[in-house]
Amino acid sequence: MIKLIGIELPEIKPGDDVGRLICERVDLEDHDVVVVTSKVVSKAEGRLVKVNDITPSKEVEKLAKKTGKPVELVELIMRNSEIVGVIPVFSLINDGAVDAKMLSENAKLVKAVLKRDKSLLVTLVGKSLYTDAGIDFSNASRLCCTPTREPK
Repeated sequence: MIKLIGIELPEIKPGDDVGRLICERVDLEDHDVVVVTSKVVSKAEGRLVKVNDITPSKEVEKLAKKTGKPVELVELIMRNSEIVGVIPVFSLINDGAVDAKMLSENAKLVKAVLKRDKSLLVTLVGKSLYTDAGIDFSNASRLCCTPTREPK
């Protein structure tokens, strides 16, 4: 039998000992499996970047304009990965090729979010495939992004 238990953690800050924080909140037994999101690990490792410290290149500005992505995000994606493709999610939904309800029950919200960030960049980080190099602004203030890996 598999039993899933969510563990409520405090907001993770650089230097936090995630293992200790988990062990303080749950009694683990032999053969238990603990799953931690990459965002939690990235924050604990201090992989945060202040958006105001990012100076995008001209190449990045062009790509950001074409993809409808924030220029700072595209700069970080290019620093941390190799871009191998683009998925024009907003166009696919707008053209009816993809149903927004496949992404969320709130199709209106999906469209609102995709108006701001129209595409996904398909990227290679090492030998792993990610969208947007695993970097995003979610679950963080507008002042930071969290790369999943260190720059090449």
